[in-house]
Amino acid sequence: MADSYSINNRHHLPKFIDMLKEVANIGAGNAATALSTLLDKKVNMRVPSVHIYTYQEVVEANGNDENVTVGGLSQVSGSLSSQLLLLMSYQNVERWIANLLQSQNEMFSSLYDHMEQSALAELMNMLTGAYASALGDFFEEPLFCSLPAISIDMSAALISDACITQSYDYDELLVIQTSMEIVEESKEELCHLLIFLDNHSLSEILKKCDG
Repeated sequence: MADSYSINNRHHLPKFIDMLKEVANIGAGNAATALSTLLDKKVNMRVPSVHIYTYQEVVEANGNDENVTVGGLSQVSGSLSSQLLLLMSYQNVERWIANLLQSQNEMFSSLYDHMEQSALAELMNMLTGAYASALGDFFEEPLFCSLPAISIDMSAALISDACITQSYDYDELLVIQTSMEIVEESKEELCHLLIFLDNHSLSEILKKCDG
């Protein structure tokens, strides 16, 4: 039965994508509200898009492979087991953290410093947690999200490390793309959220789509 609920079975994909768009929209809304409170600035968001990408397409979707990227990898446990990898450009994260520290009357120096690392962990935890909470609410099951492990590297390296962590060989990845804008700056902040699902969790989600 489990084999019939596979991402490779394209019969299930339309319902699967529609359901995750709903979940992603709630998660992005929660994240934008929390970010607005955290930065004390108005934050707008666009409706998230959901895609099934190959590994190479994920790298291409995140721009030039040699661009420095900030990644936050969280483990999600409970009734569904997954990993959440949030990818953001280094420049965007710098602006967000500088805004956050300014609101706390602190000076920004470098993302590699201790204070900035703490602020970055807080930001990443808020964003990944918003999506995990939305997914748990949708399935009416508690999900627990670990504190994100922060890495700064090229996007391809961050994606590869996430796959190696669980010793999975992902031919295709689920990608949620969210665009947020800090209104005063009139700049879009583009995030890519990759969800890595084990076979059991994927089967449960697809069964939910058929329910």
